[in-house]
Amino acid sequence: MTWQLRVVLLFAAISAIAAIAVLPAAYAVAPPAPHGFEKQSADELARQHGDELAEQGVITAAVKSAINGRDYDALDKMVNEFRHTRARTSSGIWKLSTFHWRMLIELGQPGGGQCDDRFTSFFQGWIAHSPNQPAAYIDHAAMIEDYAWCLRGAGYANTVDAQASANFSAKVEEANKLLGEHRAMAKADPHFYVIMERIFIDQGAEKPEFMRLLDEATARDPDYHYLYFAAYRYFQPQWHGSFAEIDDVARYAAKRGTADERAGMYARYYWYVIDCKCDNIDQSMDWPTMRTSMHALMARYPSDWNAANFARISCVMNDAEEARGWFHRVKGDYSGAWEHLKDLKLCQDMALASDRSRERCPYAAIEGWPREDVDRYCRGG
Repeated sequence: MTWQLRVVLLFAAISAIAAIAVLPAAYAVAPPAPHGFEKQSADELARQHGDELAEQGVITAAVKSAINGRDYDALDKMVNEFRHTRARTSSGIWKLSTFHWRMLIELGQPGGGQCDDRFTSFFQGWIAHSPNQPAAYIDHAAMIEDYAWCLRGAGYANTVDAQASANFSAKVEEANKLLGEHRAMAKADPHFYVIMERIFIDQGAEKPEFMRLLDEATARDPDYHYLYFAAYRYFQPQWHGSFAEIDDVARYAAKRGTADERAGMYARYYWYVIDCKCDNIDQSMDWPTMRTSMHALMARYPSDWNAANFARISCVMNDAEEARGWFHRVKGDYSGAWEHLKDLKLCQDMALASDRSRERCPYAAIEGWPREDVDRYCRGG
């Protein structure tokens, strides 16, 4: 039985998928699967079931099922397929990155101040089963680094006590050693470099050293988005950079990307930055460049998910005209692009308040028209 068939059966058995992360800030729950999906492929399921969230939901459910059953064969088949085919979702997100971040969500630290290394036995089993599987070492190192941060706790370095700091450094070095010992094999997966970037941040690598790592990573896989997302964190002012350098990374991504992808890389990068809610983007992002890049990304990956998120981003940037154009390109339910429905309503009010017409009536419910506008434009002769 293939991993795709396993997950289709899982979809048919449950009423809804557990919440999935559209990293880093937006969350959604995939709808329940109707009867008959057990006869369809995972790709057919995703296409018919709602675009981006359903596609990510297929991966989420498959990873959860494989972890719960310690089905290392299923994990191997899935991650190998994603790595070799370089498969994307309809919005252009790498399925490989969705796999790796789902592993971290499932096996990483539980939160609430509780730290545990429950993941250790799982990865001992996976590595014993598949000693030549890059993902087993990459995701194990990711869990160790995540554990290190839990042991350290929050706060600036000068507020962390000596023992917590020592525990943090020891675990980060453990992750570094694990990847270093298996580097030749593990670097076949671009997510290897993402975890190495995190380790370099943790260990305070100097900029020339960090850039050598980033240059090596993007020479191998220039379109892997998380290489640039991890670099953003390094160049945040509170770490090792500045607002100007944040934008430098966006432009670096646009230059490094392949011909089909580079025009949309600026938008892909700042989409992540905006959702991080970590910095004042007005001090780094160039909005005209962002608008141009959003349209290029949409031309490459014409999906409702992208259009809805670009409407949201346009509202964040107080560009009502741009937001209006994106709202008009969305045909389905796009509410999942907003973390809070009240923010969606505010965005709609800003972008669509003066944009009522009979032609827009099919979208009146989605756009939250008040009753008087429905009566005015959509009822009667």
